[in-house]
Amino acid sequence: MNKLILKEGRERSLLHGHHWLFSGAVQRVEGNPQPGTIAEQETVDEAFFARRIQTAVQLRESLSSCRLNSLSSTASCSSRCLRRRSSGVL
Repeated sequence: MNKLILKEGRERSLLHGHHWLFSGAVQRVEGNPQPGTIAEQETVDEAFFARRIQTAVQLRESLSSCRLNSLSSTASCSSRCLRRRSSGVL
């Protein structure tokens, strides 16, 4: 997924309805977006943190169900946890 991480305070133009960013507002780029690529804006607010914490809790619960007693259960548990992670179920 492509992401543009903005410098602190540079989100104001977007919040005021502008539909573009200048390169000076970008702190770093994740991924390989091409010029003109349309991106979604994600606001970092209370709901953002609630979603991230819930995802972390679900991941931790899925991993804690992988209590291991033997080498064979280790392989079975690892593949089950990896399937959950790759399917987006965390």
